[in-house]
Amino acid sequence: MTAADAAIACAEKAGITVERIIALDNATEATKAWFGQPAFDAWDRHVMEEGDLGRVRNAIVPRTHGRFIAFLDADDIFSENWLREGVLRLRQAEADGMRAIAHPELNWLFDGTHSVYQKPDQTDPLFSPYYFYTMNYYDSLCMCPREAHLEFPYIHRDIPNGLSFQDWQFSIETMAGGWIHLNALDTIIFKRRRDDSLVTASRARRSLVRALDPMAIDKVGELGRVASTAPKTAVEDPSDGGILSRLGALVSGLLPTNQAEEKTADPAPARAPRYAQGLLERMDRAKTRVGKDRILDEDVYDAVGPYFDMAYYLTQNKDIFAKEELDPLAHYLRAGAQEGRNPTPWFGSRAYQRRNPEIAPQDLFHHYLTVGQAEGRIAAPFSEFEAAAEMLGMPAQKAEALWRARKEDITDRLLTGEMGRQVELACEHEPLLSQGWNEALDVKIPPFHSEMACLRTGLMWRLLKAAGHRRVRYVICVNRARFGAAPRVEGHIARALAGAHGADEVLVISTDRAGPMPEGKLPDGVRHIDFADIVDDRLRGDLR
Repeated sequence: MTAADAAIACAEKAGITVERIIALDNATEATKAWFGQPAFDAWDRHVMEEGDLGRVRNAIVPRTHGRFIAFLDADDIFSENWLREGVLRLRQAEADGMRAIAHPELNWLFDGTHSVYQKPDQTDPLFSPYYFYTMNYYDSLCMCPREAHLEFPYIHRDIPNGLSFQDWQFSIETMAGGWIHLNALDTIIFKRRRDDSLVTASRARRSLVRALDPMAIDKVGELGRVASTAPKTAVEDPSDGGILSRLGALVSGLLPTNQAEEKTADPAPARAPRYAQGLLERMDRAKTRVGKDRILDEDVYDAVGPYFDMAYYLTQNKDIFAKEELDPLAHYLRAGAQEGRNPTPWFGSRAYQRRNPEIAPQDLFHHYLTVGQAEGRIAAPFSEFEAAAEMLGMPAQKAEALWRARKEDITDRLLTGEMGRQVELACEHEPLLSQGWNEALDVKIPPFHSEMACLRTGLMWRLLKAAGHRRVRYVICVNRARFGAAPRVEGHIARALAGAHGADEVLVISTDRAGPMPEGKLPDGVRHIDFADIVDDRLRGDLR
């Protein structure tokens, strides 16, 4: 509540009027009594018995009077600037002729888990509606014009039957309805995660989003296409200025990742990065070990040193953090690369060796910096990166450059800029937030959110391509394409369905073992997808 009051005060200072409403759903008597204190008399309080987050929101919206509505769940926290910047973003969108919904730029998860990830503009070149098959870009802690909630009320959840994620459905439905999703620069929602959190419970039950027509295989590509008529974000073209101003230096390898960007427009002195407690001191001690730890090749050490992200390496490898006798860079060259550790957030040792198996582990990073980068080889630490880039409609090299520049820009604003100051202000209300500072060194950027998210997204894209982006009425799954003259049960079923409804309405998928379907097994016109070939044994194990 103190964080909410601070955000309201910030908005009111900017001349924005804020209507304060508290909705108590199935609240205990103690909770009702606590919110009944005189300290909250400026808030309208509503006691409800819906027992469902979406239904509460649907019921409260008609009781409001403001132009825009921003929800805050009781376990989460606004950044102090969110209400102000959200309103300003929506006002500008209205002036530009857009029906828009605003989101904080980042979600900062804390308490039971720690993660920091971006919520991109729908106009962002890294946005793709196909990602909705894997994860939700957004969530319900957005700011909407009132009519958006009236036009698209939340559907009730049904976790016992595996249906949840109302905000996921809201994102898709509003986008299909012509609403454009945007973010507000330097704003954050801090979301608490515990074992009994709604999201945690939904995932534990393997809940799904309801079947939505805009996500059909032959329609999803058009979802959000209205954004093409909207003003583009400042990050659309690597040749533009803004946050990609140093992209050329990044791609050419001339600028170390830990080197501060020159800011000619801001003469203020650079401040120390906002690292987790004790990290700066640990880095200072690590620097005293330089040259004292035996390495394989001193020339390699000197060449990769300017690009090695010591803060990232220490925070991602707690065992190395604890070993004061080690030089972290020497450890990476000697053993870390072979163990699958990464020297920076944008270079994946295992992924790079998988793409370039001829290179020795200790030479991976050096090879990329001296040879691979100039040749356009991909360094991103994700499987299926190339397929996800194809989904975005761009070469993998361009997708990697955009992803890396975006990642470094947000990290820089967290460690030294206004966004990080917002985290510090929020920590005054909830000290547990400070435990997530290490995640600021590896901000997740969709659709390259994580190895698993990128893997699933890329494989889904390959599967959709194999299906020709065409809808069918019947799908038959069989573990393998069985040989022999007999049609077997899958062949008989396919023949019956094709005869009754047409061959174009039937699709057969081999799920477990790769191999072509024998000629004559299926009737002419029935498509076959060898999913087992798309997903090799190693990736199939990861998916499980």
